[in-house]
Amino acid sequence: MSNDNDINIIDHLLQMEAKAQDIIAQAQAEADHRVSQAENNKRLHHEQVYSEEVQILKAAYQEEISAAKEIYNKELLAYKKELENRPLDKHAFFQLTEQIFRER
Repeated sequence: MSNDNDINIIDHLLQMEAKAQDIIAQAQAEADHRVSQAENNKRLHHEQVYSEEVQILKAAYQEEISAAKEIYNKELLAYKKELENRPLDKHAFFQLTEQIFRER
């Protein structure tokens, strides 16, 4: 009878080992799931923060471009007005061009 008792004990230990393996497999699956969820959440958070930063930088870039264009247009207009207001000295211009052509 001791032999049957030993077999029962070994059978019980094998069943416990199988249950332990199932528990470990379930725990590993749960851990994998949690790690995957955490990675997905982190990725989504990063994408959101990155997207917000990109929008902020794009808006700042557009503001800088607009300001630079405005300054450029004002300076160009001022330069054109300055040129238009200068008196034309056609006689001096023609003398200079004749001098340049003669030197060649």
